[in-house]
Amino acid sequence: MITTNDSYLARNIFPSKDFPVYNWLCVDLELNAPYFFVEYVQIEEYSRLTGRKIISNFSDLEKICKLIRSDANLELTQISLLSPDWLNKSTGWQLNELSDVQFGNFGQKEPWVQIYTLKDGRHLIETRLNLDIEDALELQSRFSVQAYL
Repeated sequence: MITTNDSYLARNIFPSKDFPVYNWLCVDLELNAPYFFVEYVQIEEYSRLTGRKIISNFSDLEKICKLIRSDANLELTQISLLSPDWLNKSTGWQLNELSDVQFGNFGQKEPWVQIYTLKDGRHLIETRLNLDIEDALELQSRFSVQAYL
């Protein structure tokens, strides 16, 4: 979950002093969980505006990708995974371009497994099961980032 506080608002004088725009200085990430960053371009008659969305769960990622794909004025350019240290096996958070997500379980009583395939070929596995990558990659349900790009 992502939360904000009004004390984090900063006044931006653009586009003019008469019509100020307020931007967030920061947000709080409440969970130690992975997040998706979706980057897209909004195509106007004489311009291309880049937008970014931070998404905290897979079902919302899929909805946003379908929504962007259905709009002729929007073009999805990149999906990245912001992964916490426990998932990426490092000492801190990492932002990596994502190429594929596999998810599912091996039986009704088994916990869910999510496998994030990064563009550099690495696999990050999110599960409570003790799985090696070969077993985990047998999951059938799949979300291909490339299908939306």
